[in-house]
Amino acid sequence: TDGKLWRIHQVVFRRIIAKYQVEKDTGTKALLSKIPFLENVDDVDLTKIASSLRTKTFDKGDVIVRKEDDPEFWYIIQSGSVLASDITLGGSKIDDVVLPAGMCFNEQSLMKNDKLYGTATALEPTTCLCLPKHLFLRMFGRMGNLIQQSADIKELKLLAFKGLVSDEEYTALGRLIQNRKFAKGHVFFVEGRASASGLCFIRSGKVSLKSSSKSYITKFEEMAGFKMHSNHGEDEDYYKVISPGGYFGIETIEHDKDGHMGASKYTVTALEDCVIGILGAKSIASVLGTTVRDKNYIPFDDLEMYRILGAGTFGKVWLVSRKKDKTQAYALKVQKKRALIDMNQVEGVIQEKKIMAKLDNDFILKLAGSYQDADHVYMLMNLYQGGELGSIMHNDTRDDLPEWAARFYAGSVLEGLSHMHQHHVIYRDLKPENVLIDSKGYTVIIDLGFAKIIKDKTYTFCGTPLYIAPEIVLQRGHDHSADIWSWGVMLYEMLVGVTPFYEKGMDQMALFRRLCDGKFEFPPGDWMSDESEDLIDSALMVNPSYRIGAFDPSAVDIKTHEWYAGFDWDALHNRTMEAPWKPDITDPLDSSNFGEWKKMESKSEMKKKVPLSSSEQEYFKGF
Repeated sequence: TDGKLWRIHQVVFRRIIAKYQVEKDTGTKALLSKIPFLENVDDVDLTKIASSLRTKTFDKGDVIVRKEDDPEFWYIIQSGSVLASDITLGGSKIDDVVLPAGMCFNEQSLMKNDKLYGTATALEPTTCLCLPKHLFLRMFGRMGNLIQQSADIKELKLLAFKGLVSDEEYTALGRLIQNRKFAKGHVFFVEGRASASGLCFIRSGKVSLKSSSKSYITKFEEMAGFKMHSNHGEDEDYYKVISPGGYFGIETIEHDKDGHMGASKYTVTALEDCVIGILGAKSIASVLGTTVRDKNYIPFDDLEMYRILGAGTFGKVWLVSRKKDKTQAYALKVQKKRALIDMNQVEGVIQEKKIMAKLDNDFILKLAGSYQDADHVYMLMNLYQGGELGSIMHNDTRDDLPEWAARFYAGSVLEGLSHMHQHHVIYRDLKPENVLIDSKGYTVIIDLGFAKIIKDKTYTFCGTPLYIAPEIVLQRGHDHSADIWSWGVMLYEMLVGVTPFYEKGMDQMALFRRLCDGKFEFPPGDWMSDESEDLIDSALMVNPSYRIGAFDPSAVDIKTHEWYAGFDWDALHNRTMEAPWKPDITDPLDSSNFGEWKKMESKSEMKKKVPLSSSEQEYFKGF
C-alpha cells in the first residue's frame, strides 16, 4: 500500500542515541552513588558499573529471589518496593523489612558465595537494576581497591599540588599509586644522600623518621598531624614513628620535577614488615609533565629536512635532524592549516598535540616539539626506524607469529594502551599500521589522531572497520574497553595471520553485522594453545562489560591471564627483555623501513596558497 517514510540524518540519529544513553547513565549513577559502600567510588568506576546493569520488571506479588537459592544477580530497586522476608543471618531470625526504591539486596550472599538469606517479593509493580553474578564478583572483587583509590585521591588533594592540578589529573595520579611490600629494616631514605623521589602512603606496618635536625622533624610533624607519634631521640637524633594512614616523601615531589631529589633531610626505616603505596616521580611526571622538555627545546630553524616518510590527507611526515647534530634524527609532521579548517580537524590536531605532550611513555609516540607558521602546524616527534609491526606479522615467509613472539608484541602494545587508559585517554585506532618498532625491537603506538581524553563514555564513530569494537558501531557509547577489543583482534591476527571477522568479498555492512554478533572461529587442530584462544575469546566479548580488562585500566586481568603465566612484565616495562627481532640500524638517518614518497617532495607544495584570515589563525591559538 501507499505510505510515507520519514528520513533522519545519521549524525542527528547518533546524537539522539547518545543523548538518551547519557541521560540514562546519569540517572543510574545518581542512584548508585547513594548506596553506602559505593559512596567513595569515583565517577569513572560508577559509569562502568552503570553501563553493566540490566533492567528487570516485576508485578505485584512476584517472587524476585527465594531463600536458600543460589544468587544469580545483585539487585538495586529503581522504582517500587520489595518485601524481604524469612531472613536468617548468623543463625538468628531477622524481622521482615520493606525495601524502598534506592535500596539493594543480594550483595552479602554474592560476596560470601553463600545461599540467599531470605526471600524478596515485589509489593507493587517494581523495576530493578540487576548485575549478573560473574560481573558483580569481577567488579566488586576489587571494590577495596576502588575505595582505597578514592581515599588516596582525596588525600592527594589535601597534600600536594594545591591549585595546580585538575580533578582529572588527581584521579590519574591516584590510579598510579602502586602498593609494594617491604621487609622490616628496609631503608627508604638516608639523611644526607640523594634518593629517587616519591610520595609514600603507609598501608600497614610502621616506619621511623630520624633526623639530626629538630626543625625538619618539627616541620614534618606539623604537616602529618595526628598520624605521627613522638619518641625520644636516639644518639642525639630527633626521631618519630609514622603509623598506617600516614605518609612521607611529600617534599621530594614538590621540590623536584626531574625525577630525583637532592640530599635527603631525614632517614626513613621500616620498623616492621609493611605495605607502602608509592606515587613515584616518573608517575607524577607522566601526568603533570616535567621541565625536561623545556630544557631540551629544539628551535625550528635548527631542523634540516631530508625526505618524506609518509603522507596523508592533511600533510606529510618528514625525516629531519638537528643541523648542529646529524645523529639527532626525528620525524616532523607537517599539516596544512587550510586543509585542517576545511575538514573541521583543527580541534582534533590540537587535541592530538596535547595528548602526546601528556603521555610520556616509551611505548607511545613521544612529542619533542611543536611549532606553527602562517600556513602550517608542525609536530616534531621521536623517530622509530624499525618499520611497522605489520611487516613482522606478515612477511615473505609467513603470515603469523609463534606464540612466544606474539606474547612479547601483544604485551608491548598493552603497555602503551594501559598507560593511556590510566591517564583517561582512549586510543580508538589500534591496528598493525599504527604500531612501529623502535631500535630495541619494542613496539611504539603512533598516530594519536583519534585519541581522546574522556571522563565518561564517548559516542564519536571512529576507527578502522577490521578492528573497530561493536559498541562503536552500535552507538552505545564506548570507553577504554573498545581498545581492548581492537587489541584482541590484533592478537588473533598475530597468531592466525588474518583478522577474525572478515571474509573475502565481504562488504563493510556484512563485516559490521558479523562483528556485532561476535561470530568468529579459531583454526582447527592444535594451531593455537587453549590459553591463547581463551584470552582472545575474553577480549572479543560483544558486551564490553563482559570483556577482560573492562574494569581495570591497568589491564591486570590480562597480565595475569594463564596465557601470560611466567611472563616477566617488569622486564618488559623496564625494557630489559630481549625482543624477538631487533632492527639492524647503524645510521640515525636510515629510512629503509619506510615507503618511497620521493614524488611528493616538491618544495612548491610547502608554499601557501590561500592565506588565512586573522580570525582563522585564532583557531590555532591553542596549538
